[in-house]
Amino acid sequence: MSDPLIIDMLKCARCGKCRSLCPSFKTGESKWETTSARGRVLLSLGLAQNKIPATKQLISDIYGCFFCKYCSELCPSEVDVSKIIEVTRATISERGLTPNPVQFLLTNLDESHNIFNLDQEDRLLWAINVEEILEDRVCKKADVGFFVGCLAAFKGTLSIIPEALTLIMDKLNINFTVLGEEEWCCGNPYIIAGASESKIKEIATHNVEKMTELGIKNLITSCPGCYRVWSFMYPRVYGKLPFKVQHSSQFLAQLIKEKKLKITNSQNLKVGYQDPCELGRHCGEYNSPRTVLEAIPNINLIELENNRENSECCGGGGLVKALHPSLALNQGKNKIKQYHSYKVDLLITACPSCFENYFTSLESCDTKLDVKDLNELIAEQLDLL
Repeated sequence: MSDPLIIDMLKCARCGKCRSLCPSFKTGESKWETTSARGRVLLSLGLAQNKIPATKQLISDIYGCFFCKYCSELCPSEVDVSKIIEVTRATISERGLTPNPVQFLLTNLDESHNIFNLDQEDRLLWAINVEEILEDRVCKKADVGFFVGCLAAFKGTLSIIPEALTLIMDKLNINFTVLGEEEWCCGNPYIIAGASESKIKEIATHNVEKMTELGIKNLITSCPGCYRVWSFMYPRVYGKLPFKVQHSSQFLAQLIKEKKLKITNSQNLKVGYQDPCELGRHCGEYNSPRTVLEAIPNINLIELENNRENSECCGGGGLVKALHPSLALNQGKNKIKQYHSYKVDLLITACPSCFENYFTSLESCDTKLDVKDLNELIAEQLDLL
C-alpha cells in the first residue's frame, strides 16, 4: 500500500462524524466500531502497517462498506475512505483472501465476461419486446452507442430499463447501436473488489475498440457504475476515448434542452428521486435526472431532507449483497420508509442496482411503494409502454 494512502489514513481525526452518518453502521446489527467508516479506516491502517492480520472478521467488515462515499463527502479531514476501502480490498485480494461469494462473481467475469456466468449469446434476451427495433442495430455503424450493462441485460426484473431507453431513442429517430454479445462487463465489480488494473485494461480495450469500430460519437449507459468506469477508469488504463460518454439521464436532459424531447402527457404525482451513489457522489451528477423529472408536467418532485450529496445509499452498492444480503435489504427498507413518510406516490431511480435493491426490499417490507426507473417513466409519458 502506498505511503500517500497511509498518510491519508493518518489524517483521520477520530471525530466520529462518519460513524454517526455511515449507513452500513446505522443499519447493521453489530454496532462494533469496525463496521463504521472510521473503524474501517483503522482496520485498513493496521493491515497496511502489518500490525494486524487479515482475519475473517476484518475481511467481513471491509466488505460491509456500501462504497457510497457519504463519509468521504462529509469528512472534515477530507479522508478518501472509499479509495482506502478499494485499496484494502486489493490487499486482501493479493493475499488470496477474497471472500468466496465475491470470488465467485470475479470467476464468472473471467470465464464469461459477465457476473452471472451466462452465455454471451443471451445478452439480448432483454430485448424480446423491442426485437424489431434492434434487428438491424446490433454492431452497426451509428452515432450513438448504447452500453446496456450486465444487470439490465441479464436480470428479467431490470429489462424494462434498456427496453424503455430503446423505445425512446427509436421514437426520436436517434441513430444508435448496441454491441449485443460483443459487450463485456464494464469491469466495475473488479474495481470494487480490488482486482489488478491489468484486468480492467483488458476489458477496457475490448469495449472501447468495439465501440470505436462502429464510429460512434456518443456512448450512453443507464448504469451509474458503468458510467463511472467508462468516464474515469477507462481513460486511465486505456487512454483518451474517441467519443463522449453520458449517463442516460444526461442524454435525456440534453434532448430536452435541445427541444428534441418534449413530454406532454402526465398525471398529478408526488415523486421521490434516489440519487445513485456512483452517479452522484462518485461522478458529481445531481442535476440531469432532476432536469428530466421537472420537464414532466404536473410532476411534483419531493426531496428528502438528505438529498444530492447528502443522500443515503439505497443499500445496493459495494458488493455488500454478496457477503451481507440482509444488510443491503434492511438499508433498502429504511430508505423506502423514508420516502413513504414523505407521502410520495412514486419513487424514481436512475440506477439498475438501486432499482433491484428496492424491488427486492419491497418484497419483504410492510410499506408499499411504486418504484420505476427514470427511462421507464419517460417512455410511459410518451405512450411507448
